[in-house]
Amino acid sequence: MSSISREEVVAAFDALDAVMTRLQDLCFDGLTTPERLALLQRCEVARRRLPSIEHPLINQLVEQAGEQELGGKLAAVLAGRLRVSRGKPVGGWGRPLIWVRAGR
Repeated sequence: MSSISREEVVAAFDALDAVMTRLQDLCFDGLTTPERLALLQRCEVARRRLPSIEHPLINQLVEQAGEQELGGKLAAVLAGRLRVSRGKPVGGWGRPLIWVRAGR
């Protein structure tokens, strides 16, 4: 992976947010059943790609950020920041969202 600037990372996430907002605002009434199924399949593909973005970010926090900088243990900080339960971190359809090594 090539090195990119903070600005490029922020711009990419801003673009993702904009696209997600646009998709949420769409009306799907005019679609056929096969079209709806195809779009749901594309949603699932997108959902499965998210961990490839999340995991490197979490791994870098594990490697580079201490409790003092984080303001607590990583698992607790992530649970609070991401608004997930520490006891049951789950994403869509009951899939695991985040797992942080014990003690971090």
